[in-house]
Amino acid sequence: LVIAVTGKKVQSFQIDAVVRPVPSVGVAVHSIARGTVVREDDVKVQHVRPTSDADKLYDRVVAVVGQETTRTIVAGQFVDRDSVRQPLYVRKGDAVTVYARSAGLRVRTTARAVDDGSLGELIKVESMLNRQGFFVRVIGPQEVEIYARAPDTGANHRIDQAARQSRQLAR
Repeated sequence: LVIAVTGKKVQSFQIDAVVRPVPSVGVAVHSIARGTVVREDDVKVQHVRPTSDADKLYDRVVAVVGQETTRTIVAGQFVDRDSVRQPLYVRKGDAVTVYARSAGLRVRTTARAVDDGSLGELIKVESMLNRQGFFVRVIGPQEVEIYARAPDTGANHRIDQAARQSRQLAR
């Protein structure tokens, strides 16, 4: 650092400093009601003083757009990870279509959602027939799927053995 008065050097000295970039965070432009899907014009990026909670805040608008608010966010409030989530495709109590898939087979039935769920989440549903519960993955609005695996009967192993034997005989 150099101190100069009317262009003449008066004093100079060295200062050690740590320089950090000013963090950017997503801020609500106006109040956003609970359950609203966030649009691009609902939030803006603003530079703020560093805080210890910076890792819980979004620093890009695109990270928030398309998310659903879990509570009302007032104008000027930071958008943190607890105030938004992926939109719910299934709500507790909804009737959902359940797809079961296995090799070459697809079965469809209906069940009742025991949990809320967003795209890709694992939730519990119960059968409408006997209320037996099972876990499924959310694949769309009121749609879930369960993967069924065929039991291993040993047939695949026998087919593989036969193929290996026929190759050996052909040599």
